[in-house]
This record gives sequence, structure tokens and C-alpha cells, in this order.
Amino acid sequence: MFVGAAMLVWAVLRNNTGTQRFLWKVLIVAAIAMTLAAMLSLAGVPLILSVLKFKIIARERPDLAFKAYAAAAMCLVPIVAWAGVRLSGQWRWWGYAFAPLALSLMVLAHNRAAIAGFLAMAVMAVTLLALGRHKHTKILSASALAVVIGAIAWVRTKELGEPSLKGLFAPE
Repeated sequence: MFVGAAMLVWAVLRNNTGTQRFLWKVLIVAAIAMTLAAMLSLAGVPLILSVLKFKIIARERPDLAFKAYAAAAMCLVPIVAWAGVRLSGQWRWWGYAFAPLALSLMVLAHNRAAIAGFLAMAVMAVTLLALGRHKHTKILSASALAVVIGAIAWVRTKELGEPSLKGLFAPE
């Protein structure tokens, strides 16, 4: 059933570039709007979670409610960036702006699995760009290394607390 519906949508959109461009714009705007709404809810703005869940009072903690969306946002990053590149112009920058928003959402929702997936995706992207002899390979490689080191440090301090330096330099 799902495959048949997907094939029907593909058949309609295959030759209709105007509708394709419109749907790419809708994807970018919806992804950014929902991520901003989730981030505002995680930052403590009341009633956003209630509105999104269509309930008068949502008794769920926002960090648990948006954990699944943080993982979905991680998967949306390359799709939204691709849609922005396809649209070009100002839409390209809106597509690129979604990546830091999604990463911020993952951090605010404390979704370590999504952060690990995001890092793996970043390392793979840099590797593929390096294999393709991209002109900014050195900058991208250094940025990816900095992001990986920063993420490992963040997880280390978040999970284990501040690292103790007692007895590290001189025995007690």
C-alpha cells in the first residue's frame, strides 16, 4: 500500500518541476519552524508542547517528548540541505541553517544517539568530499575533527561530570 502510494506521488511529481520546487520550499520552512518550536519548548517556553500535542495541558517532559524528533531532525539534515541547494539563492542558506538548528535540538533534548549519528554523517560527508578532491578539504577536515573532539568532550563531561585532575600530574 505504502509503496503504491509512493509510486503514485513520484509519477505525479516526476514531470512537474513547479510542484517539486514548491514542496522543497515547504520542506525547508516546515523543518525549520518545527525545530524552532521544539527548541523554544525545550528552553522553557510554556504551552508549545501542549499546542503541538493538541492537549490543554501536556504533562510530558519536553526533553523526552522531543527526543524522537531530534533523531528525525538528524536524518532530515542532508535532505533539507539538498533541497536548499536544488532551489539555490536564499533557499540554499535556509537549507544550510537547518543543520546547526538540528544539532542544537539534539543537544537540548539530550539525545546522544542522534548526536553520534550526526557526527558519523559529518565524518562521512568530509570523507566523500576529500575523495572527490573538493577545494575546501583541509578546512572541512579540520572542522570535522574539531566537532568530533568537542562532541567527545561534551559527552564525557555530561555523563561522567567534570574530569578530575587530582593525582594526574603528581602523586599524592
